[in-house]
Amino acid sequence: MTLLVDMNPLLAHEVERAARRAGISPSQFIVKAVEDALRARGSYAQMLAIQAEEEARFQDSARQLPEDRPAGIPGPGMEQPYETEASRKSLLERLRRKHGVHGA
Repeated sequence: MTLLVDMNPLLAHEVERAARRAGISPSQFIVKAVEDALRARGSYAQMLAIQAEEEARFQDSARQLPEDRPAGIPGPGMEQPYETEASRKSLLERLRRKHGVHGA
């Protein structure tokens, strides 16, 4: 994600100098500073825990057997190709019913 931050020129200069001393880019320096500040408040740890939970939930759903998996969600190595003709027919049928067109 890109985030635009307006910063006092003197502060920006200090960020550049500190980043240079640390051997990282100013962006990396700012990200690290924000992470450190959030970690100090406990917010960052909470965010990481939520992220780990979501990743675990995704991996669990990817391991489900095909009969246990919700419709439309392929498992590992089971990518389902998009059925263009079947989708087209279904869409046309729904449009015909909605707009009262018969035939064709």
